Amino acid sequence: MQKGRMIRGMEWREGRATELGSTDRVRALSRTFHKLRPSICLHRARAYTHVYSNTEGEPAVLRRAKAFAYTLEILPPVILDQELILGYPGCKPRSVTVKPEYHAAMLMEEIDCLDIREHDPYVITEREKREYKKDLGPYWKGKTVYDFWNKRCPEEIQQKVIGTGYADCSNMVLGAVMGHHMCPPFEEILRNGLLFFREEAEKNMEDLDISDPDDAGKEHFYTAMMIICDAIDKYAGRHSDMLVELASKEKDPARAEELKKLSEICGRVPREPARNFHEALQSFWFIQYLLHVEGTGPAISPGRFDQFIYPYYRKDIESGRLTRESAQELLECLWIKMTNVMWFNGEMDAYFFPGYVPFQNLTVGGLNRDTGKDATNELSYLCIDALMETRTTQPTLSVILHENSPEKFRLKVGDL
Repeated sequence: MQKGRMIRGMEWREGRATELGSTDRVRALSRTFHKLRPSICLHRARAYTHVYSNTEGEPAVLRRAKAFAYTLEILPPVILDQELILGYPGCKPRSVTVKPEYHAAMLMEEIDCLDIREHDPYVITEREKREYKKDLGPYWKGKTVYDFWNKRCPEEIQQKVIGTGYADCSNMVLGAVMGHHMCPPFEEILRNGLLFFREEAEKNMEDLDISDPDDAGKEHFYTAMMIICDAIDKYAGRHSDMLVELASKEKDPARAEELKKLSEICGRVPREPARNFHEALQSFWFIQYLLHVEGTGPAISPGRFDQFIYPYYRKDIESGRLTRESAQELLECLWIKMTNVMWFNGEMDAYFFPGYVPFQNLTVGGLNRDTGKDATNELSYLCIDALMETRTTQPTLSVILHENSPEKFRLKVGDL
């Protein structure tokens, strides 16, 4: 088994695309992924430029919510053959969305060399370059996060922290690392669904006092929450509709059934609570990659994945609806999906942080938060096995060890 992994993993040295995974399906998806060069997607840049140019003067939180909602309205669903986990952060596999409110200042200077630079190049067409330079980038002059920072930061500090490689803040203000270094409340999202949060926002809106100036900002915030929840629901629904259409045209009966099942899943989550392992993974994935569409990352992390996903795994295993092998295949499909998420940097920061990796860190092992006892479970091992098979660069993995960590688990980590 170990030797087989090495042989398949080194095929790229012979000029063939790497294809790794425990099943034919995963190997095919791995091959498709590795054949593609990272590329640029302008859909988000178009959406944000359109909305922001038409909402000047409105509260920032509402402009942001409306722009995100319009992005999901125009971002096309992409569904590849054999996929079991659905959704991409860009308009095609292995593409990255440009965030002009963060990236514009950098991109206007570097766009012509983006596809030929030494570190982390991105495929971008001449037509896309012209569109960005003429129709998108100019609007953001003086309006980016860097522009606001630049106006407020003393020049002597700027000279020390930008472009020096010493206390370099360029990736924070030029690439604008926003919404980063956090673990979203996935356990709560999977248990309740986004509809719960929408209803909470609506309920809180009803309790506001419109004559109280302090409540005005709260109203904008709750309205933005409802806009975003509705947008994600519609976006997932478009995937569901597309799956119905694909199923009606599919000639392979087995794949047609898979597409129907996937349509049902995307018709439920992340709006509704996840009911099983597959729904939990799909709900998690929608939220995880859409956070990278809305913000820039990096380090938007799953956190203790083997803890909040395990109840769905255990329930399905005990009921006989799921096997360990099928669960591992789903995880391997998810790891490939996570590797499709990329961190978009300028040329200088790509030199310091090469590899496109946005550090989506996943943790296994550790202690139970309530009992203080070992929290290692079967899913902890399964996550490691899935990584050993796919060898993807995402998710990055952390293992929490303690004095009572099982010896079997330590040896598994050693294997990895």
